[in-house]
Amino acid sequence: ELRIRPGSWRSITLTGRHMSPLTGALTLQLQWPDGSLASYKLAEPGPFSLKLALPVATVGAHWRLPIHVNGGFVPSEHHAGSGDNRHLACLIDGLQLDE
Repeated sequence: ELRIRPGSWRSITLTGRHMSPLTGALTLQLQWPDGSLASYKLAEPGPFSLKLALPVATVGAHWRLPIHVNGGFVPSEHHAGSGDNRHLACLIDGLQLDE
């Protein structure tokens, strides 16, 4: 959970890596406290950085930031000898709150 102090944070910078060995885009969906979704397309594998403006309603609020991903892969289906059966899509390396 992130806690936003009144009048402090205006945006979030989310950094990570699209890790899928498959070609094609991943779509990240972030769910804001009011239930609305913001969608971001990651066109190809590799590092990404998204700067997201916070909705005005979140300033001063206590909230959680669920992240949903459409797309991904199961490592054991793409790498010989892998026993990893998890459904993976990307790694989130960092999240920074910006004023």
